[in-house]
Order: sequence, then C-alpha cells, then structure tokens
Amino acid sequence: MEDFRSIGSRVSNWGRWGEEDERGTLNLLTPERIAAAAALVRAGKVFDLGIPFDWDGPQDGRVRPNPVRTMKETGVTARYPGAFRYADDYVFMALQAASQWDAVAHVFYDDLLYNGFAASTVTADGAARCSIDRLSPGVVGRGVLLDMALHEGVPWLEAGRAISPHELDAAAAVQGVEVRAGDILLVRTGWRRMFLECRDPAAFKAGEPGLSVTCAEWLHEHDVAAVASDNYAVEVVPGEFEG
Repeated sequence: MEDFRSIGSRVSNWGRWGEEDERGTLNLLTPERIAAAAALVRAGKVFDLGIPFDWDGPQDGRVRPNPVRTMKETGVTARYPGAFRYADDYVFMALQAASQWDAVAHVFYDDLLYNGFAASTVTADGAARCSIDRLSPGVVGRGVLLDMALHEGVPWLEAGRAISPHELDAAAAVQGVEVRAGDILLVRTGWRRMFLECRDPAAFKAGEPGLSVTCAEWLHEHDVAAVASDNYAVEVVPGEFEG
C-alpha cells in the first residue's frame, strides 16, 4: 500500500483557507449550505447520539477511564431558611470517554499540527493552535448517514474490517443518498451496538471496523466537511501500515 505521507501530500488542505486557518474543512460549512440543510427538515424528529456519562462506558481504563459522577449535594442535609434546597453533582472524566468531537490539534505527525503549526504549541496549558474552541459557535450542516452494517446485513462489522471508497459509494447508492461538498458524514459500523450487547470494554478497544486510509482521497474529492462514526477512532484498527 502507498505510504500515508504520499496520500497526505495529495489531500492536504494546508493553506487552502489561509496561513492562519485553524478550522480546516469546517470552512466548507458556509451560511448558504447551512440554510440549504435547514430547508431539508420535514418531520422535526430528534435523534440522541449521546453516550451516557457513567461508569458503565466503553473505556477499558488502560488509557482513559470511564466518567465518574459523584453527588456533591442532595439537599437532604442542607440548612437554608424556608423551603429552598438544591442538588448538585460533579463529573470527572477523560474528554474522550463518551460522545465527543476531536479538536484539530488532537492528532499530529512529524511535530506539525494542521496547517503547519508547531506541535510544541500544545502545552500543559492546552492547545494554543487548532484547539476545540476554534469550532465555535458550533458544527451545523447537512448530515448524511452511511449505515455500513445495515448495508452488509450484519449487526456490526468485524474488528479489523477496512471500509473502502467503493463500499461507501455502494452504500450511498443503495440508501439513495448523495454525499455532497460541505456534508457532515456519519459512518455506522455497528461497533457501538457490539459494545452494548457484549459489554466488554477490552474487546471494544482491542480493534474495530472503520474507514480505510484509502478513504482519505474519497473524502477530499467529495469535500466532506467532517466525519463521525460509532467506533472510537473512525479509521480501522489495527491500522493498515506496519508499525
């Protein structure tokens, strides 16, 4: 397989939106595309994609723990005049222990962040470049779901199963959807369902189905604004490159 640096040089967006840009392909979510996406709403249904912040989550504890929630106040022992009481709680968690969005600074190669910023700008105080606040005021656009598990007629794809660009096209054709420039692509592998049925964090983290590295060019050609998945890394694990 071709070296991933060669693929990266072809799909790079560095400088596309200026030397100071820290949002990347989220720049494709233009006001015109957001307005067009809003016009597609018909039924007004809301779908919960959240994973509960609790100890029964998918993290195995080796790198990140599951969230720990503790009650600070229940109101039972409060001493306030009149009828007033209150309840309050704390959550201690690794930010990737439940549903989350990666900052562009999250992953880097060769000591460089997106757009050529130095990785040394990430310090104990946080990311001075490409941090999560650059996504403000939010990520809104046309969402397209490609349900790869449903497409293959299985509850979930097996660990290590790499999804190819051809398979993305085939699923889109069968499901009657088109991936357009500025879309937010959701790829369902069924891996979250695997965890909910098996309740084995070690198996969940040992490997996963996901996008092949060859999908990088497909995403670039389609000008996809963002990608999300129901696994933990989006790409297939184990990776496709030795070492």
